This record gives sequence, C-alpha cells and structure tokens, in this order.
Amino acid sequence: GVVRLTATLSGLAGSVYDRAIIAFELDHGGATEPLLERARAAWATRPDAVGRDLVAWALHRLGRDDEAWSESEAARATGAADARLLFHAGAIAAARGEDPTARTLLGRALDLGPALDPAARAEASELLATVTP
Repeated sequence: GVVRLTATLSGLAGSVYDRAIIAFELDHGGATEPLLERARAAWATRPDAVGRDLVAWALHRLGRDDEAWSESEAARATGAADARLLFHAGAIAAARGEDPTARTLLGRALDLGPALDPAARAEASELLATVTP
C-alpha cells in the first residue's frame, strides 16, 4: 500500500521514483504492457545499465525472454557488476533453458552477498536450485 501511494504521489510530482515503483510492480506480479512502456520511458529518460535491465526484467516477467535476453546483454555490456542485473540475467537465461549460463549468473549474483534484497535473494536461490548443473 505504501509503495502504491508513493506511486500516486510521484505521479503528481514527476518521475523521481519511477524505476523503484516499476521494479516493485514487476517483483509483485504487476507485469503489464503499460508497465513495460513505463520502463522503456524511464530508460529513455536516463539511458543507463539499470534502466536497460528494468526493460529486460519487464520483458521477462511478460514471458518475452528472447527480447529480454537482448536487453539484458546490452545492460551487462556496460560492465556494471550489479547483483540485480546478474540475478535478472540468470533468471532470463533459465527461462530460455540455458542452464549453465543461468547457474553462472545466479551464482555470481548470490556471491555478492547482501547486494540483493532478501526477496530477490530468495528468488535467485530458489531458481538456482532448479537449474541443472
């Protein structure tokens, strides 16, 4: 409730919290085409690895994993060693059936320790347990 109220208030004040709100919705079952468009708009406003990854994550949550993989590769090509980017890339690789790649990426994300929030860490750990060695 608090996050969605913040989203409402943010809409009145501008897009300061857009990325955080979009990520929250994606992580809590709110993936929609309009949310994907918001992610793309947020990336266009601030074209960096995190924004590109948000687009990849939205595509993944919508089941469009080939497109998601392309966006994820572009985000990671910047060299950003971000646990969330690695987790998202691992999840996308797993969805594409690329288990060795998924294991590597998820393992790297989890190795960064508390860099992932507890919910993302739990999801990454559960996913890692499902991909074949």
